[in-house]
Amino acid sequence: MSGAIRNENQLLTVRAAMEIQRGGAEVVFDFWRGRETRLETIRVHAEELGIPPTLRYRDLSGASFEIPDQVLSAVQTLAQDRSPEEPLWLQLTRGSSRLALLPWEAQLVEVVDGPVLRIPNFVVDPHRLEGPLHLAVCASSPVAKSPFHLTGYVQDLIAAIVDAVPQGAVIHVFADQQFHGQLQGGAGQVGPAHEVLVHDPHGAEAFGLGKVERQLPTSRSKSRSPWLLWMEDVLSEHPLDAAHFVCPGYFSREVGALALAHSPLENRDRQWSHFIAASELNAFLNEMAAWSVAFTIPQDSPWSLGLRLLAEQIARERPEPILVHDTRELEMEGARDAYRFLYSEDPQARAQIPRSRWISLYAHPKRLGVLAEEPETIIESVSQSAFLKSMVEAPAPPFVELTRKMAPMPGAGTRRRGLDERWKASLGLDVEQAFVKLASDGIETPSELGEAAALRFVHNLLKDGEGS
Repeated sequence: MSGAIRNENQLLTVRAAMEIQRGGAEVVFDFWRGRETRLETIRVHAEELGIPPTLRYRDLSGASFEIPDQVLSAVQTLAQDRSPEEPLWLQLTRGSSRLALLPWEAQLVEVVDGPVLRIPNFVVDPHRLEGPLHLAVCASSPVAKSPFHLTGYVQDLIAAIVDAVPQGAVIHVFADQQFHGQLQGGAGQVGPAHEVLVHDPHGAEAFGLGKVERQLPTSRSKSRSPWLLWMEDVLSEHPLDAAHFVCPGYFSREVGALALAHSPLENRDRQWSHFIAASELNAFLNEMAAWSVAFTIPQDSPWSLGLRLLAEQIARERPEPILVHDTRELEMEGARDAYRFLYSEDPQARAQIPRSRWISLYAHPKRLGVLAEEPETIIESVSQSAFLKSMVEAPAPPFVELTRKMAPMPGAGTRRRGLDERWKASLGLDVEQAFVKLASDGIETPSELGEAAALRFVHNLLKDGEGS
């Protein structure tokens, strides 16, 4: 899908792909303007970028990631075709998850002398915030990892967000018990349009301790983590636009995860943290109707590379935007600029593309002013022609699964977590992801057309109250 976005919007793009050869892994670089190749392909061994043959802690400890000079030179030549303030786009192909380890922007922003954005994998029109930002910040400093100044990170992050969204924000903070008092003491130091709520970790007591799973799960349809269950419980009557996690990372093979204390109330295990991988996190975000997610890397550690792997995996599962914030000694300017670009209600502020070396941002090109003038429905924006071919009567499995979520409807006598609007938004995210997964393999057979028609039915029902 990222290729379709590049072609449709004529993006100036560096595409990186990893190929496994008998003699080792190679990284293939191509340079594009939409469909047109601008420079010759460059092939380099993965080790030249600092990527080891296997992803183990001992392999990555002390690793230095560098983009080869010949690639940087080509990028500099490509960037000469860039109009003022136009970003360079980075496209990481499917199956190249190891490339997510590199902090590409740390070098590319300087070479391009301009912003660098990552192409998302969903051809879905971007959400645009109207009104206050509703945000959950989850922060943990597990003793199994190197401790970091959690209070300072969270307070500085909140200050950056408050500066970025002058229309107002409601920020819910969930953190380890040992930091609760410090965070609560500084919660009132925000502008009049903003509200910061620091929640008591004792609310998580009913959800027990998070298990240690050394083999990270790749498929999990609901939350099991005490952190996520606590947040779901507290926010059951609150809308949510985005979630921001401030914690170390973890990886097992090529699967990334968040690394937190075993519970907001217990942080004593010095051997293992509690992990949340992409499938569980994605299920939580959908349940809470959060259409955006961000990660702050609080420390320079090989384990924290797991957050970059996690962001790439999440980018394969859900629509943008996805933000990775590398703090580098509490550097918050990049986070502020990214929040302003994503969540400000002011069109002029949204037009300012972040150009920080410490920000990795998956964002749809329609967020950029000149490309944001033609709204389309989710279905039409992905594969309009497929729906014009034909319809079949039988609802297919994705529609059946979605109808299970639709019943009981809010207000039908059985209490469902969340507000009616959040329920609709949550189901809408499920529809988006189900459709894009279907469209990624092509919509051709009668069965696939039936699935697409069913998803279109639900999409229209949620959007307009009409099923046709």
